[in-house]
Amino acid sequence: MPLRIYIYQEGLARFATKPYVSPLGSNLGNLCMHLTNYAINKESEDFIANEDVNKDYVGHKRSLTAIFRHIDAAKANDPDIISSKQCWQQIKELCVKTVIAGHNQIAHIYKTSKPQDLEN
Repeated sequence: MPLRIYIYQEGLARFATKPYVSPLGSNLGNLCMHLTNYAINKESEDFIANEDVNKDYVGHKRSLTAIFRHIDAAKANDPDIISSKQCWQQIKELCVKTVIAGHNQIAHIYKTSKPQDLEN
């Protein structure tokens, strides 16, 4: 059976609640600056939750659709920015390459977790 990869076309983009500054000794402990982890950032006093399904472009956790709209709006002003279509293509390629890189181990785990069944 051939390997198949299914990728859902929607997702979430998470943002840090503090503006990013290159890691220095003085700011290494500021997790809300260096991580986009929702569990960490939701505790920040700067966290903005999206409470309106019709405003998926608001807050520190946004829909992928909203991010792609933002990318395309930015591209209208800067032709050097890739389009959302190009970005989505690169995301898909990265997912495929990631699965290929782990294919042997994934196949091994799959095969060893199933009982021997000569009819299946």
